[in-house]
Amino acid sequence: MKKINKEVINIILIIIAFIFNIIVFAPLEIFYTNKDELWFEVNDMLPIIIVLAIIIFIIFVIISILLKNRKREIFINIIFVLTLGLYLQGNFLNFGYNVLDGSEVQWDKMIGKGLINTAIWILIISLPYIFKTLKKEKQFKKFRLICSIYIILIEIITLTTVITSIEKNEDDNIQLVNKDIFNLSKGSNIVVFMSDTFEATYMNRILEEYPEYKDKLQDFTYFDNCTGVSFYTYSSMPTLLTGVECKVGNTLEENVNYCFDNSILYKELDANNYNINIYTEKSLKSNNKYIDNLENYKSTTTLKTKTSISNKMYKYTFYRYLPHFLKPNFVINSDEFYSIKKEANEMPYTKKTYFLDDVAFNEELVNNGISTNQTQNVFKFYQTSGIHKPYNTTVDLEYNYSEEYKNISEEERSLIEGIASLNLLCNYIDELKNKNIYDNTTIIFLADHGDNNRFYTTLLVKKANDSHEFNISSAPVSLVEDLVPTILNIATDSKDYGKDFFDYKETDIRTRQVYDYTYETNIFNGNEYKVLSKIIFQTEGLAKDEESFYIVDEIYENEDKELTEKYKFGDNITVEEINDINTVNLVGFTLDKIDLETPLGSNMSKNAYLTINASKAENPVIAEFVIDKVYNEEQTIIFKIDNEIIYMCKVTNDNSSKKISFKIPKEIWNKHEEITIEMEFPDAKFNEYNKTLMTAIDLEEFTFNN
Repeated sequence: MKKINKEVINIILIIIAFIFNIIVFAPLEIFYTNKDELWFEVNDMLPIIIVLAIIIFIIFVIISILLKNRKREIFINIIFVLTLGLYLQGNFLNFGYNVLDGSEVQWDKMIGKGLINTAIWILIISLPYIFKTLKKEKQFKKFRLICSIYIILIEIITLTTVITSIEKNEDDNIQLVNKDIFNLSKGSNIVVFMSDTFEATYMNRILEEYPEYKDKLQDFTYFDNCTGVSFYTYSSMPTLLTGVECKVGNTLEENVNYCFDNSILYKELDANNYNINIYTEKSLKSNNKYIDNLENYKSTTTLKTKTSISNKMYKYTFYRYLPHFLKPNFVINSDEFYSIKKEANEMPYTKKTYFLDDVAFNEELVNNGISTNQTQNVFKFYQTSGIHKPYNTTVDLEYNYSEEYKNISEEERSLIEGIASLNLLCNYIDELKNKNIYDNTTIIFLADHGDNNRFYTTLLVKKANDSHEFNISSAPVSLVEDLVPTILNIATDSKDYGKDFFDYKETDIRTRQVYDYTYETNIFNGNEYKVLSKIIFQTEGLAKDEESFYIVDEIYENEDKELTEKYKFGDNITVEEINDINTVNLVGFTLDKIDLETPLGSNMSKNAYLTINASKAENPVIAEFVIDKVYNEEQTIIFKIDNEIIYMCKVTNDNSSKKISFKIPKEIWNKHEEITIEMEFPDAKFNEYNKTLMTAIDLEEFTFNN
């Protein structure tokens, strides 16, 4: 009886491990690690997860009861090897796969990865046979039980850590609602459209190939020499919304709050009788007291909507957890979740919270138009999808998911989305004219960053009461410096806030800056989009000329680390341990996991600094650096101390080249208690996978001997 009970408990634990891993843990972990980017709540899928888990548990238990002896053992082994394989795949074997933002997955270039992945799965599936061949079946039963218990416990701990790291507070239900999304004033209106990734290169091409847009955008000035803020939306939007730059060391939420708290924009608009509406994605929301479309909101979803949400979540779960060659059947992108919201709970658009969906935005605009019930002046900031992967929006502002449309090149579909974005703007203009408030409305249409050229952004401006033909200005303007002064100068009909877009001449030579931020995105540590570094690029040239930008300064989160112990000659230091020791400090290299593609020890830009709390040297110090990988075939490395070149070399992926050794004179070494070695990488280029890194090498370890 005891033996039977023990066997039953073992079987139940193995079944629970399978169910908890793929049915419960996987979708919940995906939800919580993407919570700020999803519109629905965990309760929308939790009942289905629970019901599904119970049903599968009952089915598996019944099968186990019906099967006898050897057949039961085979069934339990199948459940176990699937559990182990899915656990390892979902948590450890997914390196190198696309973020599912709609980018086409290059499966044909991943055959080698697939074969290795398949070999690992074959080994896992073969475990029962291997143990049986070795006549260690009892040991295998113990092994599968221990593994099952481990998976259950580690996933409970992980899930608990993730949930508790996301602070729950009373403001969580405060959301940006659509209630007055198209309600404007008969007085003064300032409307800003932020069209994601609308690089000015697209605008130039549209104007050349479709000159009719010069007529459609009559009264606008197109600034074709405009620099953006940063390379990505989450580092650009806090500044575009406030005029304040993000702070190194802050998470995204902290930076949004920091920028709003230190901005004068909304206080001044409020003082000038402006009703303020911000329409942006959930993760960029601020509970700033001046924002008027913040409300306590709780979504209500139907069973159909809950089922659709769960279906998409499990589809993404299978993409994450299934073997390589099964993944193509489960490719999904974020738009599929938003398409559910569009149809969700049959509530009208104006009763929902804001989400990025240019098609839904346009439908509401065209079908129901603009109202003019607002008695105050109005300021509106709309973040729209713009030109963004997966490039499935047609010029008529409809989605096209067909295979035929996907076969059009990404370049052409990008251009089509650019036209769609301009058509959205034109439809908005038409509705303004229908309500006779076009003349008293200022419209600013801009992008946060470019695509191929991240520095180069579209900027179109029509001031209230402007009346002229479409105009192109090549004046050197900057979204970082000029957007907020332009808005406030227009709102106050003054020049009290400094120069704005219209104060610069085409002949001006101006120094402008764009920021490159790198992030740690480890949600398990509460570090969602935590800024690790800020690289400041500067140009005196044209925004479209990428080669004219150069690095002038770098700020790193870890540059002020205190060194409290002396480095001992001969100690070998690896990049993995630098954060945990207090004898040396390394800045300018990735010491935290930035993404799946970028290993620890990659340099972030053309400069990096190694500081050593140095012991006194009796002889010249022998510095030894070991490099794991060299990018772009060959890289030059220059080592400097006190701006003096100590050593210079070229490195390649040849093993002998990847070990660098040189002498530092003892007089130079002993000059400072903390000695800083500057490393320069003049040949560094933007990383193929991470456009925020100018990568030259991956550093593995270093040692100093005396």
